[in-house]
Amino acid sequence: MLRSSHAGDLVAQLRTHLPRLLSVGLTSIHDLDGQDCRAAYETLYAGGELPLRVHKTIPSTALDEAIDQGWATGDGNRWLSTGPVKIFTDGALGSHTCLMTEPYDGEPGNDGIAVTPAEEFERLVAKAAAAGIAVAAHAIGDAANQMVLRAYARWQESARTNPTVAGAVRRLRHRIEHTQHLRPADVPLLARLGVTASMQPTHCTSDIPLTSRMLAGRDLASYAWRTCWTPARRWRSARTPRWRTRIRSSASTPRSPGSSPTAPHPAAWTRTSGWISTRHCAASRRPARTPPTRST
Repeated sequence: MLRSSHAGDLVAQLRTHLPRLLSVGLTSIHDLDGQDCRAAYETLYAGGELPLRVHKTIPSTALDEAIDQGWATGDGNRWLSTGPVKIFTDGALGSHTCLMTEPYDGEPGNDGIAVTPAEEFERLVAKAAAAGIAVAAHAIGDAANQMVLRAYARWQESARTNPTVAGAVRRLRHRIEHTQHLRPADVPLLARLGVTASMQPTHCTSDIPLTSRMLAGRDLASYAWRTCWTPARRWRSARTPRWRTRIRSSASTPRSPGSSPTAPHPAAWTRTSGWISTRHCAASRRPARTPPTRST
């Protein structure tokens, strides 16, 4: 679909729909689409028509292009900036393709798929970071999250001993998109490495039936906001300057409701209810449109 006629006129589509995000109180977004979307945002910005702030990620297929163009994470301005490179490491729970340490029940030999094998992922992390580009790794299964965290740890260790890239350890903050299922022993690594866990509360409530059926009895930290937050606070107090507390302490950073095709469209939310309902999903484990009942 990327860069094809099937994508349609993205400039016209964005010009029509971005104001709908503003109407529900969303003033900035992280966009994980392709380079065609980047070009559309640039067109709107050049014409003074970009109504909200966009942090635009880089598809893994465009990493070489980004390096050749000299892009780096954080480049740009307050309206349009360059984000990390998005790399897929596994699939999804519903399709039995997220990478797990144990096979799926009733499916001997199927522990998911490694979209990007560990060795290749580590190579891409080093390549991107050397160019000043952070990595956002899609990881849902506990084996995928473990692989990503170990790769980030090895990159930090090697970068600190290399004078040419040592500054990148302080400057770049890698991410894990979803961070849904982790081994409990891996949770402290999020804080220790300063990794952003980009978690989506609405995925939790939509996945409860799947998780209960497919992963019952496993020793996992699934959608573990409080568990992730606690070591982050310890890491923050020990290592983070006061002025960076708000950013660095977010070991678990929920994304907004409209970021999933299964989530309610932003236009259906009032100006404040979208964010409140996201917090509601995280705190109560109830779907956003099912308010908790009050005890009498």
